[in-house]
Amino acid sequence: MSNLSPNGNLENAFRASQKRVQIAANAARLGLFEWDMLDSSAHWENIHIYNIFERSPDAGPVTKEEFVNEYLLPEDRKKFEGLWRSEAVGEEHFSFDCRIVCGPGQQVKWVKFHGEFERDEMGNPVRLHGILQDVTAQKRREQQAALLAEIRENLSRLTAPEELFNYASAKVAEYLQASNCLFVDIEEGQGLAVISYSWSKGGE
Repeated sequence: MSNLSPNGNLENAFRASQKRVQIAANAARLGLFEWDMLDSSAHWENIHIYNIFERSPDAGPVTKEEFVNEYLLPEDRKKFEGLWRSEAVGEEHFSFDCRIVCGPGQQVKWVKFHGEFERDEMGNPVRLHGILQDVTAQKRREQQAALLAEIRENLSRLTAPEELFNYASAKVAEYLQASNCLFVDIEEGQGLAVISYSWSKGGE
């Protein structure tokens, strides 16, 4: 016969559930977090969210305001704030893909937020419990596939070699955020690289 009380059983079940969440998050390298809606304070629950932000645990988590002003890419701020306000009012879930700038090299990463709002007796949101995932590699694959599909479609309409090179160079440079693009022929066995076409942004 078990001598555990009903409350003890519930507590053990809760702890086991929390442990399973931690194991799953660690396996998938997901960051676990909690944002307090009343004072904007944050609690980061594992090392992975610090790794995503390239931030030392000694520095502690960031508040929502710090996230928006210091990490979130300016182009994504308005959409984030609008979605935050609208979903906090009537939705239970919060889901958003955005870009953050972090680390000494100011690297741009794509991250995915997914969370659920905890509400008080009046239905007001008091906390957001969620996960954060680095989806940079996935986004890059999607962008590369879309770029190649666009280039293939448009190249079929061009006939002049210079037009082909100009279009392909411009699209590749745009994707790489570069101002110059070179097409190079590699002479195998001779150690030679010959520039066959050169493109510069603005025709400079």
